Amino acid sequence: MKEKSERLCGFDNLKFVLIFLVVLGHFLEISEAFEGSELLLRTIYSFHMPAFLFLTGYFAKFRPKKIALQFGYTYLLFQVLYLLFAYRFLGGEELTISFSFPYWLMWYLFATIVFYLLLPLLDVSGPWKKAAVLLITVIAALFSGNDPYLGYALSGARIVSFLPFFVLGFYCGKHKKIPLSDKKPAVRIAVGAAFTAAVLGSCAYLYFHEELTVFTMYGSLSYERGNYGMWDRALLMLFALLWIGFLMTALLPLLNRKLPILSGIGKNTFGIFLLHGFIVKYIGYYRRPVVLNSLPTVLLATAAVITICGNPLTAWVFRRCLTGEWIERLLAKKKIKEECHTGS
Repeated sequence: MKEKSERLCGFDNLKFVLIFLVVLGHFLEISEAFEGSELLLRTIYSFHMPAFLFLTGYFAKFRPKKIALQFGYTYLLFQVLYLLFAYRFLGGEELTISFSFPYWLMWYLFATIVFYLLLPLLDVSGPWKKAAVLLITVIAALFSGNDPYLGYALSGARIVSFLPFFVLGFYCGKHKKIPLSDKKPAVRIAVGAAFTAAVLGSCAYLYFHEELTVFTMYGSLSYERGNYGMWDRALLMLFALLWIGFLMTALLPLLNRKLPILSGIGKNTFGIFLLHGFIVKYIGYYRRPVVLNSLPTVLLATAAVITICGNPLTAWVFRRCLTGEWIERLLAKKKIKEECHTGS
């Protein structure tokens, strides 16, 4: 039990790091440009969503009830909330409720639903079959950029672009242990150092190749619209893979313990992800009186938003009122009543 608890603490801490980068990236998008901000933004976007999808796949299990209540219901609710919010507070001229075009960050939740529904097809046995499935998803991700019609509708472009990382996480999650945990310290250090050097190399590449913009990392634009090519996407997929290797082999072992505040917030990344968008969008629209023109102010804003959206009270309200948990509780009570009635 202790090993399991420590493992989960390590992943909670890692999720804290990733959600911090997600919020930081969104603040960098709406902040005034400052020295190094553009490179920092491109570096974050080169791996943070692939890494999050890797972790999503790592813990994924095919549970239709969870897909329907935790993901499906929450998607429908927050899609409506964001569209209403944009109409009321962000200068929307016309209110149109649509579920086929996920609003901004809602693409991630919609893609997660699709990925979970694919789990029965992805759950193959044997290393060769797994390698074949993974290879097919990589090929699909690379060639999908040639299709100019595969875009924001139903998150189609992003689903295909990011599916390999979810699949890789799902297959790695079958082992359910810290990578290299059974290896000698020298081996762990060597592998971690190699991945660290590799991600530093990817950062250097981004520094000298400004043509790899944030738009090329969204996964939603075709090669023609984004003015990049298949080689660029392949390179970005490699960079994301190197970062995932770094996070799992170099950073995760360092975070594999319960850390005050961080571990607790790391358990609430789902709520933070869905809630922080309202704050970021509002500040972005009315940002003139807000000072976001330096790295310290952006970091401070990120920490504040994560604290607001990820504290225990907000997490409790989010879980009880804004997800399908209340439906689950209602169904559970109904089942108990029916069993009591049958028993009597």
